[in-house]
Amino acid sequence: LREILEKKDNGVAKVWAIGPAVMMKFVTLATKPFNVPTIVSLNTIMIDGTGMCGGCRVLLEDGAQFVCVDGPEFDGHKVNWDSLLSRLSFYRDEEKKAVEHYEHKCRLDGAVVKGKD
Repeated sequence: LREILEKKDNGVAKVWAIGPAVMMKFVTLATKPFNVPTIVSLNTIMIDGTGMCGGCRVLLEDGAQFVCVDGPEFDGHKVNWDSLLSRLSFYRDEEKKAVEHYEHKCRLDGAVVKGKD
């Protein structure tokens, strides 16, 4: 991306970044010196979808907003990435424990009808 942006008359008017938060952070760091508007699509923890729980709160330069009602697209140059990455890792230990204790049991056994040859 940086190589493209460094070229004169590169034709880049805007960048959209969708993916892991850490990737979007580095995309915005790459585009900022070139003043290229960069839109990011945030995927935060969401519980109620109304903004009441605050789980999806994101800090921007001009205050807090809620991804579920104000987004999910935001100006990537205004996102407080350190705060967002910290919030996204808040439940990492609990998520790891849940995965360790998860025992998958296929509920399709016997439900699948074998076709005739």
